[in-house]
Amino acid sequence: MVDAERRSVVQGTGKPDRRRCTVIGDVSNGRIAPGNSTGDFAIEGDLQGPGTIAFELAGTAAYDQLLVSGSANLGDVLEIDLINGFTPALSDYFQLLTFDTLIDSGLTFELTCEPLQAGLSWDTTHLATTGAISVAPEPTTWLLAALGSLALFGVDRRCCQ
Repeated sequence: MVDAERRSVVQGTGKPDRRRCTVIGDVSNGRIAPGNSTGDFAIEGDLQGPGTIAFELAGTAAYDQLLVSGSANLGDVLEIDLINGFTPALSDYFQLLTFDTLIDSGLTFELTCEPLQAGLSWDTTHLATTGAISVAPEPTTWLLAALGSLALFGVDRRCCQ
């Protein structure tokens, strides 16, 4: 077991195009940052919170991933850092976590980067089921679009009668 609470540091190197570190056994507590730039951190065992998981996003095909073969107890803080000038766009999708089973005991979502473009927000509704987040319109944007469509539909129906 790797206990990061005791200030353990686990580092790994891999192929030049993709860095990966694999830990065999359970991991608990502390801060997990999967890549140096972007990369994978694989746990062949269980992830037991609490702690912080920090993901770096450099593009839709270049971002950190945490791969857990067992259960993941996500009573953690999730940090997202945008790097290399990356600006997420509407519908961008990031498969941050994989796990066998998830134990959600109070996951909070903390952003440590500049906000997304106006009208966009992080959609974390599928994080606990699929391990993914995406970029979606802010809820007020959806509401305004729906009201505008209804208004246009009403005007169009009156013109055609």
